Amino acid sequence: MRANEVVVLQVNIDGLDDVLNTYSAFLGRPKIEKIIKQTNLDTARRMKTMLKRLAANDYVVTQKWAAEQIGGWESSGRLGFKVPLKGARGVIGETFKANRINKKRKSKKHPEADGRATTASVQIRRGAGRSHISTANKVQGGGPVFFAGGTLYTRHRGQTVRVVARSLPQIIVDSPTSEKVGEEMAEYMEKRLDHHIQRALGGNI
Repeated sequence: MRANEVVVLQVNIDGLDDVLNTYSAFLGRPKIEKIIKQTNLDTARRMKTMLKRLAANDYVVTQKWAAEQIGGWESSGRLGFKVPLKGARGVIGETFKANRINKKRKSKKHPEADGRATTASVQIRRGAGRSHISTANKVQGGGPVFFAGGTLYTRHRGQTVRVVARSLPQIIVDSPTSEKVGEEMAEYMEKRLDHHIQRALGGNI
């Protein structure tokens, strides 16, 4: 997945449109459209919070980083919406913190390095062991890795590039709790829909 790629998360809850159709004769289309918009907005906000927590609970990333990967929701004019997720993978030494082991002196061969290390120690997933990347290892199809400014780099096709790990879409797909999050979101949308319908029936919308 390239850094500039975007994954679109489609959110649709089966059966809720039938609920709206039941009340359409009483409320009229203008109120129905307001209910749809507000229910989608409430659920999109809730979903962003849930995805931030999912990422931070399962992987060694911050909720702030996860939030930055989630774009604004787009309504389809009915119950349900789309949310773009950035495909950029987290950088080792920035998104995923890395420690240097067995530091060496600066290298003339790599003047950009601020003191090379024979090994980089990084933890990607919570509860999992730390991974150790030797500076002799070749990663991402490039050359050996090295530290510069606390970030892990490698050389690829004549360019210095950062070493990366997982993206938010990959984290969501791999998470053992993603299915539970989907169920909770469906339940939340149903509750918000009922709330806004009751307000409309009472003349408060």
